Amino acid sequence: MSYIHNLDNSSYDINQSNEKLNYQKVKNKPHHLSVFKNITGTNTFTLNEPLKDVIKVTLLNAYAYGNVDSSNWQDKYVVILHIDELQKNYGDNSSNNKLNNSFAILDNFKRISTDTSTTQILFKNEYRYNQDIKYFDPPLNALSKLTCKIYDAENATAVSTIPLQLKLEFLVETKEKMRIY
Repeated sequence: MSYIHNLDNSSYDINQSNEKLNYQKVKNKPHHLSVFKNITGTNTFTLNEPLKDVIKVTLLNAYAYGNVDSSNWQDKYVVILHIDELQKNYGDNSSNNKLNNSFAILDNFKRISTDTSTTQILFKNEYRYNQDIKYFDPPLNALSKLTCKIYDAENATAVSTIPLQLKLEFLVETKEKMRIY
């Protein structure tokens, strides 16, 4: 017989079936969620199927591209992203502060020139820098949509009317468990 020895001096027969494998730990099951759309102001992303018993939503990446030639994005420093289902941020106490109840802020990162002589502004938010996470305690019963609103200034009176290409990537953890072998 062949055995594999673990660091804790336990061992198991490598010929045994998968059902008998010893697992090291149990963790919450992650679901990768990606959405992309050309939007102006407000958009609702409807998920293929609802994610049940959500305990944590992590923004992995958010990228927004705005054309400089046909819009006013070149004068903007941030994109304020509201997601109705994931409100988490606080701003100052002013009555019209769009940072309040927002989910993430995308910073003006760089200008990009394309082959067709169009210039775009890239706004981005990456987990390694921003770590935007929304926790649910108790767990959210179901997440079936993401209602996104874009603001182009912290004191905006309405959603932005300037078009953007928006790409969001999330890691959504649910109460559902998975074994790590």
